[in-house]
Amino acid sequence: MKRIFKIHQDIKVSIWQRQHFEIEAENEEEAKKLAMVYKNMDVSSDMMTVDTETLYETEEFILPEENDGQETIQLYFQGEEQPFATNVDNNP
Repeated sequence: MKRIFKIHQDIKVSIWQRQHFEIEAENEEEAKKLAMVYKNMDVSSDMMTVDTETLYETEEFILPEENDGQETIQLYFQGEEQPFATNVDNNP
């Protein structure tokens, strides 16, 4: 007789977040210039953000090639803490 087994899958995705913040400046041009420092860093690492929203519609699955060759899908058997399979070739 067949039995039903519970399995779950963890997947790694990328998703955009929108961080609203304020900059004090004399005019729009100066504000844009001051904001340029954040084009290569997370604004929350340097200041308090006013508000953050997760843009769920931007969610995309990540392939192992986009994750330094590391797995991006893991399959777990019921109650186990280690995956029994992943989407990286060196795993079953």
